[in-house]
Amino acid sequence: MKRSDNIEKLHELVDKLNIRDAEVFKFNEIVKAALGVTGYWDWDLVSNHTYLDSGLKDWLGYPVDVVFDDWTIIIHPEDLVKMEVELNKHFESGGDYGYRLTLRFKHFDGEYRTILATGTVVSWIDKENNIPARMVGVYIDMTHL
Repeated sequence: MKRSDNIEKLHELVDKLNIRDAEVFKFNEIVKAALGVTGYWDWDLVSNHTYLDSGLKDWLGYPVDVVFDDWTIIIHPEDLVKMEVELNKHFESGGDYGYRLTLRFKHFDGEYRTILATGTVVSWIDKENNIPARMVGVYIDMTHL
């Protein structure tokens, strides 16, 4: 196979991936709108890395490219203990106890916005001993409700 053929195949694959990415983005936007979801999150508990989607960052007034090394800094300090208690209940139940609570998130302007946080563990390091590996969920704007 010639180098030019390889390059052409590579361009075709890139085009297919770009189309797929656009379809996934559109699907995510439709689901978020249909469910009234402000944003979603994906927490890798092994690396302690949390992905917050751009919709949530935009709603909170932060640039979409901002990366929070510790995303809990935008949660109201009084809500951190409540969040930890609810997470532990969810983990200790093996995921049977639903993770669902209201939290106040700090907007870029310094004011707090109220959200409903829901989520569930989607993979476990050791389910018998309630050690989660990954958790995902959504945030719903409750500020004006």
